[in-house]
Amino acid sequence: MLINNMKNSKMVYLIGKGRIANLVAAEGHPPEVMMMSFSNQLLSAIYISKDSHKLDKKVYSVPEEIDNSVAQNSLESTGINIDNPTKEQIEYEKSWK
Repeated sequence: MLINNMKNSKMVYLIGKGRIANLVAAEGHPPEVMMMSFSNQLLSAIYISKDSHKLDKKVYSVPEEIDNSVAQNSLESTGINIDNPTKEQIEYEKSWK
């Protein structure tokens, strides 16, 4: 939809009837990635609000429990089950840290 009745003669193209539209095309993040990102942000904000009295004033990484929870819930919501890593896989992962 084209809106061209602006006072400064500029035009606005309104897509998706003003609803949220996925504009990723070949760039950006797909909605599934954004959902996980927003979930991490929300759960992190809740964590901060509950535990702010325990936290120093600095930048923190997302707690691993939150990150893992978002990932696990995302996988489960799509019907994907993930197994636990073997001892060998755990040791290999540690070698990269």
